[in-house]
Amino acid sequence: MKPTDSNPWPWETLSSWAWAPAAWRGLAAGVIVWLLLRFLRPPTKPPGYPPGPMVLPLVGNFGLTFSYNLPKAMQKMVNKYGLVCGCYLGSLPMVVVSGYHTVKEALLQNGHKLSDRPPFPLVDVLLSGTGIVNAPYGEAWKQQRRFALHTMRNFGLGRTILENFILQEAQHLMERFPKKGEPFDLHLSMHNAASNVICCLMFGHRFSYDDEMFKKMLRLIERNLKLEGNYVGMMCNIFPFIMKLPGPQQELFRNQKELDDFIKEEILQHKKSRQQGKPRDLIDAHLDKIDEGSMNTQEIFSEQNLIAVVNDLFVAGTETTSTTLRWAFLYMMAYPDVQEKCWKEINKVAGTDALLSMDLRSSMPYVEAVLHEVQRMSDIVPFGVGHYTTHDITINNYHIPKKAIVIFNLTSVLNDPGQWKSPGEFRPERFLDEEGRFQKPEAFLPFSAGPRVCLGEALAKMELFLFFTSILQKFQFVWPDPLSKPDLVPVYSFVQVPKPHKIVVHKRVGA
Repeated sequence: MKPTDSNPWPWETLSSWAWAPAAWRGLAAGVIVWLLLRFLRPPTKPPGYPPGPMVLPLVGNFGLTFSYNLPKAMQKMVNKYGLVCGCYLGSLPMVVVSGYHTVKEALLQNGHKLSDRPPFPLVDVLLSGTGIVNAPYGEAWKQQRRFALHTMRNFGLGRTILENFILQEAQHLMERFPKKGEPFDLHLSMHNAASNVICCLMFGHRFSYDDEMFKKMLRLIERNLKLEGNYVGMMCNIFPFIMKLPGPQQELFRNQKELDDFIKEEILQHKKSRQQGKPRDLIDAHLDKIDEGSMNTQEIFSEQNLIAVVNDLFVAGTETTSTTLRWAFLYMMAYPDVQEKCWKEINKVAGTDALLSMDLRSSMPYVEAVLHEVQRMSDIVPFGVGHYTTHDITINNYHIPKKAIVIFNLTSVLNDPGQWKSPGEFRPERFLDEEGRFQKPEAFLPFSAGPRVCLGEALAKMELFLFFTSILQKFQFVWPDPLSKPDLVPVYSFVQVPKPHKIVVHKRVGA
């Protein structure tokens, strides 16, 4: 094709640009400069904003602190900038609050003003702003939370019926232990056991430890938590367009779709077998709410919301409890004298054959102290779930603007030297008074506090006590290598998990 007046050669166009009127060139240059200033300058800190690291264009500065040991990186920030540190996740203001008194003051004085959830693009794509854990703060969230708590109580939470189910599940788990004391990995079986408890409440049934589909679902949950808690999740939230590109982030969406399909199949089976008004579990109860179809509830109780609620409870009820129990048994191998004291107290109160129950918990103060110290030391969810301010607030005399992300550094609370003597040492006795009775310091906040306190706290406490005591009643846990000790340094993701390891169990004489 030859050049014409209407279609010149490219270099002729460039040449004509050089001779364009000055006004046009000035306007174009101004637009370019504006775009550069708009997107390549760091956000302006509001007056009174907390101190923090240098802020870079586009990425902010929170990513600069990110490492594979985020709690340790956060402690360095606390040492340098103080208990309230101002950061930016991209252009979003993000404040990290540390230390027991500061965290407590913020949650109690401003709890309702920072109980919303951050507008993380990744979470929005995965869960569409529904469910309970990541749902926006408001009437819909309140109704879903009340409904979930009420339904779980109706189906056994806090009652003997659920205690018996947990004890039966503990028995199923112990039947998986090798008979001849060979080293084995407790990881997946422990996940299955803990998950079966929440499945009992949601689905009305448990899953076999050999169910390949269920094992796959547990692996998908663990994998997604890892991806969301590392650079993949952070980059998706800073640069949402990444979610449309090829890369490891696509695994997140594939995994979530499989989890959603699994839950949809359970809902479908419930629809086929349920009797309206006679709920057997949480899914049936939620479907009854959908059938009511009142104008006030039809958006709150929908099938999409049901999928999200089940997903929330399924993930939270599996990962946190099973991980805490894995840490508990790992600490028992690291401190065999503590394990022996626990067994002696269990044996004294319940013997070797009697069924355990929550009624016996007050008679086992040392066991209670050990479980609390395990939770403090393992610190499995070091930063909880992010909060989001709905109003301007003040923390430690610093101004936190509306629409700011607030992260509560629970690691700093559980290790606050002003609240815990020698916080880096495993010392269950710190939870006992001078007369050996159990006492819980106010700074024990692994489940956070305020309006967004963990929904499953009561269930987790029941599971931890009954699984731990019923298993230690029958078995002794031994580290396979007598020349080494268990590695208690966690692998960080959204949930801090133990490094891969194997264990040995020996059945107690007379058990």
